[in-house]
Amino acid sequence: MVPEISSNMSSSTPHRPYADPPERPRGHEASDLADGEDSIQLWRTSGETCPEGTVPIRRTKEEDILRASSVRRFGRKPAARTRRVSEGSGHEDPSHGHWWLEFGSGVLVGYWPSSLFSHLAGHATMVQYGGEIFNTRPSGSHTATQMGNGHHAGEGFGRAAYFRNLQVVDWDNSLIPVTNLRVLADHPNCYDVQARINRVWGSYFYFGGPGRSVRCP
Repeated sequence: MVPEISSNMSSSTPHRPYADPPERPRGHEASDLADGEDSIQLWRTSGETCPEGTVPIRRTKEEDILRASSVRRFGRKPAARTRRVSEGSGHEDPSHGHWWLEFGSGVLVGYWPSSLFSHLAGHATMVQYGGEIFNTRPSGSHTATQMGNGHHAGEGFGRAAYFRNLQVVDWDNSLIPVTNLRVLADHPNCYDVQARINRVWGSYFYFGGPGRSVRCP
């Protein structure tokens, strides 16, 4: 179950940034996050580090695979279980063709080489944002796992989680506002989403929910 805008990108781990960093799209504003890169990864407080040229990934355990209906379907997102806000103007950095992952606005985590993709080697046709919950209905009831801050979208600022200033990079490497949003919540009594637009936050949406509750048995 999901509020999400994401391209249909491979789920493989991104390469560390050995390639030249991508040219930032016009309108991009870097933040100070890059200066405090170590502090944003809480697992490093234990003293653990990754070998040079690698990134941390969660280890896949046997029970993770057994939860899937088949090995071939492991890791896939069932289409019927998505909640999404979507529009169709996604595009990669045209000077490289790689898909880069940036944390916040300044920390380059790595990239997926364009050689990994077929139709995504040139551009994306859809972008999705949001959240996702895995629900096995333990004991016959809905999971109590929260999405976002655990509050429904209608509770608004200060309570519900949100995405704001949604943008995509167009064909000439310019940031443009996301338009024509579509929202979908497959279990709105458990988790929901509301899309809005204004001059300060641009295109944005609230999303989330508490999971199992009186409304979501």
